[in-house]
Amino acid sequence: MARFMEKFAVCNISIPPAGKVPAELYARLPRANFIDGLVWDKLQRLGITPSEPANDTAFLRRAYLDTIGRLPTPEEVRAFLADKTTSGSIDAPGDIDVYQFLAKKGQQLSFRIDARSVGSQLDPLLRLTDVAGKRLAQADDAAMGKPGERDVILTFTVPQGGSYLLELHDQNWHGSHRHFYRLRAVGLEPDYALSVTSDRFVLAPGKPLDILVSVTRRDGFDNDIEITLDGLPANVTAKSVRSVGAGGKTVTLRLEANGEPISAASRIVGHVAEQADLTRKAVAPRIKLPETTPYLWLNVKK
Repeated sequence: MARFMEKFAVCNISIPPAGKVPAELYARLPRANFIDGLVWDKLQRLGITPSEPANDTAFLRRAYLDTIGRLPTPEEVRAFLADKTTSGSIDAPGDIDVYQFLAKKGQQLSFRIDARSVGSQLDPLLRLTDVAGKRLAQADDAAMGKPGERDVILTFTVPQGGSYLLELHDQNWHGSHRHFYRLRAVGLEPDYALSVTSDRFVLAPGKPLDILVSVTRRDGFDNDIEITLDGLPANVTAKSVRSVGAGGKTVTLRLEANGEPISAASRIVGHVAEQADLTRKAVAPRIKLPETTPYLWLNVKK
């Protein structure tokens, strides 16, 4: 790597080791999915031994340099290290992924599996047990009252300190490289989410358009939320609206247009006063696609 002021240049050089690498070395390497197998096979053909696993800080630095050519800022490093998100996949029918963790008595935890929202075919079932296998909690989309949602949240209050197991599998015991997921584990904190029923809207000059925004408040969140529409064309206006207190479950944004036809991608954004970390973007289902999107397509016609 060469560095001059704030500019970086990176050159990757592979130097095969002297002599032949024993095949047993590659056979012992972990193969969590088919991509691991392709990588290890390629390294074996080249006679290259794999590097030791990088810690999170080194991984982030390499990812930034390889993708956007700069080092991460201190704020980006802190946010990455604090993130408790992991990802995985149910690679074969009948597979179960198991995570073991330690927790303290009385601790409130929330485990979220993102499947549908990230375009996965997984229909997840989450089960939490003690180390002896006794089931303590379970969650799936049907039990949450949202069959077909395929994004699952399991909340749990730890009865006593110790080790616990979190099991994840497909409800129908399917599996493939398309059955991937994102798992987030967080302590329960008040939060909210915004959503609308469509990602496309048509607006005509002189005819106001009302967009209903649903506000889902979780875990006692009762702050006021200022909701705005960002990225509007110059000839479209929309006043911000406020969702007030715990009872604020819906708000209506009114859009008005004048001038020439135009199309633009906009976003509905929620802001909480003096809490930038509670800025949230509304999501909408995408037509004929399983995932959601924060981008709303607005067409102004004649």
